[in-house]
Amino acid sequence: MNIIRAYRAEVDTWIDADNPNLYDLPSFATYDDRYAENFEKILKSFHLKTGYQTYDLSEERFGIGVNGTNVYGILRAPRGDATEAIVLSTSWKTVEGEIDIGGVSLLLALAGYFRRSSF
Repeated sequence: MNIIRAYRAEVDTWIDADNPNLYDLPSFATYDDRYAENFEKILKSFHLKTGYQTYDLSEERFGIGVNGTNVYGILRAPRGDATEAIVLSTSWKTVEGEIDIGGVSLLLALAGYFRRSSF
């Protein structure tokens, strides 16, 4: 539980717009870009191969559109032919539009746990 609390505190600092340590990104970068960058840094600290997947979902008939960026990390099994995988995911924002600190913190803790474990 302490690890999850530590990640909750970390994610909380990402949300603080007045934090002077908000990423080394250009000033024109959006906050979502900055969140993605910090999320990727943590995944890289677990020695995971990371990447981005951008998406743009628009439904013109209903006048709605959603776009953003997914950040992912790949953990390869130490043994085997790398054909098996497990996907863990969480949404950055809740349905109400708030940052899902609990979900993101839990996902980071699980990623670290799986990286340290040998199954």
